[in-house]
Amino acid sequence: MKINIVILAVMLICSFNGAATEIKLLPITYSAQVSSYLVAEFVEDSNPSRPLVIANVVSPKTAEQVLAKYYWLLKNTKFDEAAKQYAVDDASQSNFIKAIKSKSIDLAGFSNLAEVRIDHIQRWNSFVYYWLTFKSNKGQKLSLRQELNCTIECKLVFNRIFYTDDVIDLLELNYFSYRTLAGKKYRAMNADELNGFSKITIQHPKSSGDADRSYPLSFYLNIDKTYKDKVVNRKSDCKSTYQDRIELSVCLFINKFDSINVLESEKLSTFIDKIRGGESNGPVTLNSFSDNKIKKEFYQNKSFVHWVNNWSSVKLVGSIENDVTYFLFFKPMFTDGREDPIQIVTFDKISDPNFSTVIFGANYEDTYDYFQNSLFMTELSSVLNK
Repeated sequence: MKINIVILAVMLICSFNGAATEIKLLPITYSAQVSSYLVAEFVEDSNPSRPLVIANVVSPKTAEQVLAKYYWLLKNTKFDEAAKQYAVDDASQSNFIKAIKSKSIDLAGFSNLAEVRIDHIQRWNSFVYYWLTFKSNKGQKLSLRQELNCTIECKLVFNRIFYTDDVIDLLELNYFSYRTLAGKKYRAMNADELNGFSKITIQHPKSSGDADRSYPLSFYLNIDKTYKDKVVNRKSDCKSTYQDRIELSVCLFINKFDSINVLESEKLSTFIDKIRGGESNGPVTLNSFSDNKIKKEFYQNKSFVHWVNNWSSVKLVGSIENDVTYFLFFKPMFTDGREDPIQIVTFDKISDPNFSTVIFGANYEDTYDYFQNSLFMTELSSVLNK
């Protein structure tokens, strides 16, 4: 079976003057045997690691001017003035002031600031994300991410330290995959290899309209839909009903849940651990609907078993793979005609070359994290459902 998918993530990463950028195409995961790809495209600062010279900039306008002034103000403990560098409309300024007064953030250490370095810059619509490293005059180091919103002028967006959401998850998935894999395992690509692929574009959830959509995050896909709309029903005898190995494995997977007693906690825990491929760390992550968009939902073991036992069948919609993992997309279907959004299971191609065991989990693949990002999955589903 030949399976093709290319997903091209466009991340516009700009330098101080907006000119020193370069485009990179990098397959994050792929299988050379079946030409299956997950590819990221980066427009990156050509000098990604450089100092940010902090200074008391008069009337800062650009992102780096705002950052230069902001960290100069923190170094000089001028917190009231620092608050004015935050946006007002989204309550960033008031939230920063509240955090200072409540002492929920401590900025005193910035008085020892000796150096700020820019590690990485990403732009998405009007929002700009800086990955920064700070060094104190005592040699201590700290790395943080700073968000700005640049419309008429650039203003800081207040987020608590180590705050994350689907926006940050998606940006960092591409960033850290790129940093981890660049020049090591995967070959470079060129734009000619993307001919014929469909394009989807994700707008920043806080995007205010066409005016700030100059830097979209886009994906180019070419998905083989061999299993498109094939339905696997709950059957008492799967082996006599399904000859295809994928369809048979899905049928057997559904049947496994019938005999589980959710009141036997130890057996239940062991069962779920096997179902998840030995990665049962915390609740099971599912995709659900919220206002016609996909969101993540977390099920404990009992709820997960009840959920699967309520399936009448599953509708297969597509698949991708790399050299070690096969990813299968499907939609659970219920007796009342209801369908849940697209879910993802995997097969371990190394230890299970016959695809006999469905894993409701990642098979230790970072790529799986894309399929649990609500923004990514909402747009991907629009393509898979066509």
